[in-house]
Amino acid sequence: MKQHVILGRDDEDAVAWRDRWLSENPSIKVLRVHHPMPEPESWLTRLGGRNIPRVSITVEYEELEHHDPEKRQTVFREDHAQPIT
Repeated sequence: MKQHVILGRDDEDAVAWRDRWLSENPSIKVLRVHHPMPEPESWLTRLGGRNIPRVSITVEYEELEHHDPEKRQTVFREDHAQPIT
């Protein structure tokens, strides 16, 4: 199992980056997508303005040996035990 952390300015930005990353990596099997979590506050976030990442989403996945589009559809959110389509 591998993990990929996606950063965003806010929840919507992080979800957009997550969707883009998933569409660019069709040969992975996503095991779990965590909720957007706030990043710890730092001097960078305090002084950095609005373009500093403040939210992260962790995606747990496995690399597949071959591209199988049906396996990629099995995504489970942390709060729901049902596939995301």
